[in-house]
Amino acid sequence: MPLPPLMTRFTALLRHRPEISTARLALAASLFASVACNNRLWSELMLPQYSAAGGNAGFMAAMFVLVTTLQFILFSLLLNRWTAKPVLALLSFLTAGTVYFMDRYGIYMDTAMAHNLLQTDLREVRDLLHGDMLPYLGFYAVLPWLALWRIRIKRPPVGRLWLMRPLVLGLALVVTGCTFYPISGQLMPLFRENKHLRYLITPGNAVFSLLQATVLDQPAMLGPREILAPDARRLPSPAGEKPLLLVLAIGETTRAA
Repeated sequence: MPLPPLMTRFTALLRHRPEISTARLALAASLFASVACNNRLWSELMLPQYSAAGGNAGFMAAMFVLVTTLQFILFSLLLNRWTAKPVLALLSFLTAGTVYFMDRYGIYMDTAMAHNLLQTDLREVRDLLHGDMLPYLGFYAVLPWLALWRIRIKRPPVGRLWLMRPLVLGLALVVTGCTFYPISGQLMPLFRENKHLRYLITPGNAVFSLLQATVLDQPAMLGPREILAPDARRLPSPAGEKPLLLVLAIGETTRAA
């Protein structure tokens, strides 16, 4: 029995697996990141305290292009026909968690936060997970996974690949420079005086913070312990007086303040 036309088209759509180059895949991932994953960045740049530094339409458009091209360069360096799918699958899961915790708790994904993430135990993880995380996982992780499952990565000749990749990266660098130069007078003071803004660029913030925490800071963390104040000593309490109470308040609220 022949299938209805609508069912036939749906079946053909399921069987269709588009083929895409790593450069186009990197561009698609960069645009998705800029449009869907950086709402916190765009909303903060539009706050009144930043409007004088450049919260106008031209500045915001230039920032969108700049963020997209910078992340395109990052993706282009990470992706090839063997690493594209696993790297983007991992980044999409990382992005889902980053965007969720930034939206829910108002955090910044910096190196200190990456250290906290790596030192968090299972009990603390359970306390942080809530049902409202499911939409984030569905949109930022499951949908990209489904898209990655359906597509096929093009395998161009090696000679063409070695020719096109430098050209694509060079073009991205040119666009980055041409976009950065007109707004550099506004952008540099803005990010110098508000360093937290750089930690809102997702998923670049998570990638560089985790890299800093796991690779660059690791030798210093594994080094020998040093006594910072060898002359420090505990003073005796005066007779009849209660001993002094030392309270340490350590947490995300204190760190943010």
